[in-house]
Amino acid sequence: MNKEGKIRTQKEDTAFEETGRYIHSNFWLSAITNLAYKKCARLITVKEKVVEIGCGTGDFIPYCPCAQYMGLDISEDFISIAQNNFPQHQFVVADAYNLPFDNSSIKSILSFAMLEHLNNLDAALGEVNRVLTDDGEFVFGIPTEGLLYRIVRNLTTKRHVQKVTGVDYNELLKKEHVNKCKDVLSALKEHFIIENSTGIPFRLPIVNLNVLIVGRCIKRLTKR
Repeated sequence: MNKEGKIRTQKEDTAFEETGRYIHSNFWLSAITNLAYKKCARLITVKEKVVEIGCGTGDFIPYCPCAQYMGLDISEDFISIAQNNFPQHQFVVADAYNLPFDNSSIKSILSFAMLEHLNNLDAALGEVNRVLTDDGEFVFGIPTEGLLYRIVRNLTTKRHVQKVTGVDYNELLKKEHVNKCKDVLSALKEHFIIENSTGIPFRLPIVNLNVLIVGRCIKRLTKR
């Protein structure tokens, strides 16, 4: 089952899990991901508490600069693993369309490699806007799927996962990544003001020259 709760085939589930393992084990992919996490951590200005939507198994936690951390994910399995690995933190099974918080109650929210998966991105960003305080921040990280991203993917993850699982990796990503980078950035601008954005591994936020884009938004009090 993917982050939208859609059913994958067993082979697709295996391919998705293998992708995560490979990204952690491959030196270059792990270095890029670590760089992105560090940048996200620097973009978080509210140091009391951050809520991460789509936390997975808690990979961001070692980089978290906040005194308190709460992780949300739709996957019960991910939440169980995260809770076992980081028992000092709070984890909740929840989805991005129905955040378990009151209006204007959260000062800092993080989402890393999740927005590209959402079928109703506008609704999810509306929820983030709803629960953020007026002076709140939303820090995000998304894949560019630009030229450098495709080159790196074809030479690493795609080659490995297809060899191990036999799944067509391009078709798997079509199913998983329903929102392109430009569409996510456009939707973000409808709900927020993007104050800071940077590319990973290169700093200029140019899609074709980077693998990831990370940024910090502040709440737009009136939707454009």
